Amino acid sequence: MGVLIGSAKLLPLEGDYVIEINSLATDVFENQLKELQAILRQEAKTLCPESVASTPLPPFQTINHIIPLKDENKVYKFQPLRCPEKLRPLFKQKACEYLDSGRWELATGSNAIPMLFLPKKKLDGEIALRTVLNKCEQNDNTIKLALLLPFQDEILLKISAYPYKSVLNGKDAYKQIRVEEKDVPKTLFHTPLGTMVSQVMQQGDCNTGATYQQLMNHLFSAHIGVFMYVYLDNIIIFSNTIKEHVSHIRAILNILEQEKFYLSPKKMQFFTKEINLLGHVINKKGIKMDPHKVHSIKKWKTPTTKEQVASYIGALGYLAPNCKGIRQPMAILSKCASGTGQFCWEGTQEQAFKETKQIVVKHRDTHWVALDYTTNAAPVHLITDASLTGTSGVLTQGKVWKESSVIAFWSGKFDLAQQNYPVHDCGALATMLLLKKFEPILQGIHFEILTDHCALEHLTTQKNLNQ
Repeated sequence: MGVLIGSAKLLPLEGDYVIEINSLATDVFENQLKELQAILRQEAKTLCPESVASTPLPPFQTINHIIPLKDENKVYKFQPLRCPEKLRPLFKQKACEYLDSGRWELATGSNAIPMLFLPKKKLDGEIALRTVLNKCEQNDNTIKLALLLPFQDEILLKISAYPYKSVLNGKDAYKQIRVEEKDVPKTLFHTPLGTMVSQVMQQGDCNTGATYQQLMNHLFSAHIGVFMYVYLDNIIIFSNTIKEHVSHIRAILNILEQEKFYLSPKKMQFFTKEINLLGHVINKKGIKMDPHKVHSIKKWKTPTTKEQVASYIGALGYLAPNCKGIRQPMAILSKCASGTGQFCWEGTQEQAFKETKQIVVKHRDTHWVALDYTTNAAPVHLITDASLTGTSGVLTQGKVWKESSVIAFWSGKFDLAQQNYPVHDCGALATMLLLKKFEPILQGIHFEILTDHCALEHLTTQKNLNQ
């Protein structure tokens, strides 16, 4: 490397400053990064108890959990379930922790809900106990609260645009939010030690996710979308510089400490280079599908019932935004899973099933990136492709559209009326649908539309557009 300073001759860079520049470029980030991570972990240590159940009963918040019943007098079927003998000591230990902390209380009443005792294997191979309440009947009798989850693609695109990222995960979220006093009697449940009520949210309640997300939105309202997002118990922090990132992390930790919310130390990732989030992997190349989910789709067995088809479509839903052209075969499968008629699986459905698998595997290594909105950013291209039955398109950014980076895919199936449109109308409809889909990304910027439909070239000269 050389530098020209008032001379026709290139002179090498020498002296102490060369070492200092090199240190700033590599040593600070690589060698001191682990030290910085350790400092942040130490600062977060008070938020990471071994067991949340052993901490004091959490205080009431601005938003607490409610159980709004449709019929307050409805009687549920009561059938207590026996705890397996091998899990009984684990349950007794858990019950003591919950009773001592005030989360559970011995109580009498009617409509006690059965408790399920489920074994789970920990990372070290030991057996742990997971208790869930069978609240199916009560959930059917409960008014569903609005679940205000943020848009997943918005989170993924925003986070991928920043060089520094950290992820925090709430520990045992159900144990950290209080139930309103008036609704505590509705939590009555059966245990081997007698009937009890819960002062905190219960696993199995249909509205716990809505309560948790609403409270997180309230606590972090000033920061959401600025340098962090909350998606249920996932807290994602993103920044442009190391200094900013440390400041942002500390701001979030301070709020959690003030509100007495605890974190999982095993899922704490400071300055992580790769994030597994919402069925995707975010790294320096951009966003791609989670390889484990791709493998799951690839190995999925042929469905034999409507329920199995619906389950497969649900799994595809996480990956569909990354896969060009997948919505049309998905529509065939969706039709197979809907309705009250008899389950039908023939050659058309089998072909659509195989096609969705092939499309997912084809795009497993495709990365998509966030749109660059800066003044001197590369051109943006909206590429559309319509057929007689549906449309697909891709939004890209780059100097040349054929070599540009992928921002997003989308595909969809025309309804029966749209399938009867003339060719030029199908092409125009495809463009309209894609513009509507990508409106939140494209609004306020210049972009070009590319289509391969020659019929649109004669749109302005055709005498009768309806023929």
